[in-house]
Amino acid sequence: MQKYKDENSKQYSCIVKSSNSDEHAFCTICLADISIAHGGLNDIKQHVGTIKHVTLVKSLGEAKSITSFHGNDDLQVIRAEMLLASAVVEHNLPVQFFRELMNSTILHAI
Repeated sequence: MQKYKDENSKQYSCIVKSSNSDEHAFCTICLADISIAHGGLNDIKQHVGTIKHVTLVKSLGEAKSITSFHGNDDLQVIRAEMLLASAVVEHNLPVQFFRELMNSTILHAI
């Protein structure tokens, strides 16, 4: 039986130790546990070559940050709205309170 070794992470940065067992590795790209009990490093090589893994790596490379969709000024507004929404949830306030607050003229004047 093969077991996870720290060298696996050095060769493949997307591979970390699995919480399942020493006979598994975890792919941080696919968010999947990989059995390495029989082939060890060869099992990891096979996983990294799968269509699923390669497709996810490609899509992550093409992912755009939120600033490409919104300017930095918009990010401050988004951040403020998220803080307000989290306060409503944290304090178990009615959703209607949040809707009225967002539509109030006081916030639009700021």
